[in-house]
Amino acid sequence: MNDKLYIRTGKKQYGPINLADFRRLVRNGKITADDFVFHAYQNSWVKLGDVEKFNSIFAENGVRRRASRVVAVGGGKGGVGKTAIISSMAYELSTLGKKVVIVDADFSGPNIHKWIGPTAATATLYHYFTDPALHLKDIIQRTQFPNLEIICGAALTLRSSNPMYLKRVKFKHHLHELDADIVLVDLSPGITYTNVDIFLSCDEGIVITVPEPTAILDTYNFIRIAVLRQIRKSLAFSHAAIEVINAYEKSVAVNQDYSLAKIYPRIERVDPQAFTILQGLLRFFNVRFVFNMVWNAAEVKESSYFKDFLMDTLGIETDFLGFITYNKILRKIARDKRPYIFSKMNGFLKLSHQVEKTPLSMFKNFIKTQLDVESKNGGAASITETALLNHSRSNGQFHYN
Repeated sequence: MNDKLYIRTGKKQYGPINLADFRRLVRNGKITADDFVFHAYQNSWVKLGDVEKFNSIFAENGVRRRASRVVAVGGGKGGVGKTAIISSMAYELSTLGKKVVIVDADFSGPNIHKWIGPTAATATLYHYFTDPALHLKDIIQRTQFPNLEIICGAALTLRSSNPMYLKRVKFKHHLHELDADIVLVDLSPGITYTNVDIFLSCDEGIVITVPEPTAILDTYNFIRIAVLRQIRKSLAFSHAAIEVINAYEKSVAVNQDYSLAKIYPRIERVDPQAFTILQGLLRFFNVRFVFNMVWNAAEVKESSYFKDFLMDTLGIETDFLGFITYNKILRKIARDKRPYIFSKMNGFLKLSHQVEKTPLSMFKNFIKTQLDVESKNGGAASITETALLNHSRSNGQFHYN
């Protein structure tokens, strides 16, 4: 494992990282002396504050608050309502008094500025990727909403759609240095190195999908590839573990055998130390998912099967945040490119009593239960009343093919 570090916080496991990365994470408030580092010789986790060589790093940075929460919002398929949901989520957070920055990291088709402004950005990610002197904070733009700012995507060019590796690394670092309570990152649809690496670099990940077979398959593969990518990076020190991973990828290509969980016992046999790292990785792999454009209760129940399927085949625990029903008025709002909650507050949704039953308060529930933000208004119905049900798996099974 050489000089690489593996760090475990309350909600995330970092690694492998070098000492420079460790200093940066401490400086940004991501790691404190109360977190843990993996001790290779003891094959166990020890408190950072109890390791003498790290004390000077914490001392030089002083006591810092936890940094902004950086949340990636992605998915394996386009057209599932991701941009509509993230713009609404950003607006809702801002109305609760939180400083929010939304980052349009959809390099292949940036358009979130059409939802929340500005209509004419003075700087975008094009400027950021072409000017090495710029920081992400230098291109932040104001929107029409208080507490809500945006980093606009680049104009569509081949150069801006495919930023080079070192520029992507700088981008991932700068996301955690933005001055905000919450940073929401809108990713491109599909599975690419850029998408997956940005998703993994964030504190939390949300995946948006619709209850259709192809969309769910694409979502499953996005999550599977993200888990596999993190495993490969984390266990790069173990030649034996990498051989097991290589054999798995060959099996997927030849036999379409997608289950990652079956290789975990093999890794344990060939390298117990690598398996200890793997256990922490799986435990802290933080993914939540939302079903959009749901038609009926049967489609909601698919979420339970999907959650179980992810545990069975990938070995990760996921959270179902909730669902949004398909509705013509909501579709019109989306076509008009207006955040859902904003539309409701302006009386638009009062046109139909049926829309009032739609669980639009998913965003408040997400804020209150997942990001520990208290609503100043209170009293809003929670989506848990209709969506976050403990569906039993007594009948049926989720299939991905």
